Amino acid sequence: MRRNFVKKCFMMSLAASMMLAGCAKNDVKKEQTTIAETQKSSNAPTEKMTEEATKMPTETTTKEPEISDTEKMKNAKVGDVVTFGSYVQDAEKDGKEAMEWLVLAKEDGKAFLLSRYIINGIPFNEKSQSNIWEDCSLRTWLNQTFLDDAFTEEEKSKVLDTEVDNSAKQGEPTVKIDGKNTTDKVFLLSYQEVETYLKDEKLRRCVPTKYIHQQIGLETDQTYGTCVWLLRSPGDENYKQIGCAVGTLGEWYSVNVGNKRGIRPALWVSLK
Repeated sequence: MRRNFVKKCFMMSLAASMMLAGCAKNDVKKEQTTIAETQKSSNAPTEKMTEEATKMPTETTTKEPEISDTEKMKNAKVGDVVTFGSYVQDAEKDGKEAMEWLVLAKEDGKAFLLSRYIINGIPFNEKSQSNIWEDCSLRTWLNQTFLDDAFTEEEKSKVLDTEVDNSAKQGEPTVKIDGKNTTDKVFLLSYQEVETYLKDEKLRRCVPTKYIHQQIGLETDQTYGTCVWLLRSPGDENYKQIGCAVGTLGEWYSVNVGNKRGIRPALWVSLK
């Protein structure tokens, strides 16, 4: 009996040891799992880290200094197109748009500009049947209404007073009318100025702005979309109501001073 009792005690002791060993093994496994999970959690990228890592590098851009129209004109060559002032040019858009000008000449720190487009359609003279530049209503409109509407005070300070030659030598050779010279900021080209600066008839062709085409409805060439535009020179010395103009194909053209025709302003601008 004693032997059976000892054997029973031994078996119970062995079973207890095995149970303790199993518990210890489970504790180690649990501890290992916890450590692994902790390491995994600590190494995993956070949402913020992921967001920062996937951001594209931002480029450091330096804003270029804005160059004024006058500065651009300084670098422009004869025949180039420059912008200066602003005027209503498109009926489908609100407000004014930058005016474009052809550079006809540059000398002594100034530039001679001619509007690239026909910007309005009004008569040479609404006051009387006279083809003399000094007395025409268009001269007043250009130097008051247009000047104030198209340019800021700073821009107006750049538009030079010009002694405009209205002598017979500026007109069509067969028209011998000596007009008085005038001092204007804005004016129209003369017959001889067109001959000097726009020798080719193709260069003389001019289209109106969209606004003028839609609102004024000037007579337009069906092929080129060009219109007649006025000059300041008289068109006839016997008939005072006849003015001089450039036709739709760039040819010379006679007009009645009371009829609406295309307007291309010209002016001298200081580059200083």
